[in-house]
Amino acid sequence: MVAELRGDAAAQAVQLYMVYAPEPPFDAGTPASAPPEIVAAMRDSVKAITAQREVTARRVADRLGINTAGHQALQG
Repeated sequence: MVAELRGDAAAQAVQLYMVYAPEPPFDAGTPASAPPEIVAAMRDSVKAITAQREVTARRVADRLGINTAGHQALQG
């Protein structure tokens, strides 16, 4: 339905966001199978929230005394 309303790229982005892969309408349910431009667009669309989550995780780790030196955010 998303493909019909918004186009294939939007449908693939939704499928990737949901990690929907049991019987997908597109082969885009994981970063490995989705088209690179869809993966890049999705990563870009969640960049701000991902950065905020990393800040929060580091703050929690600091409060718990967990050393995060040498750890980097997951990059695709």
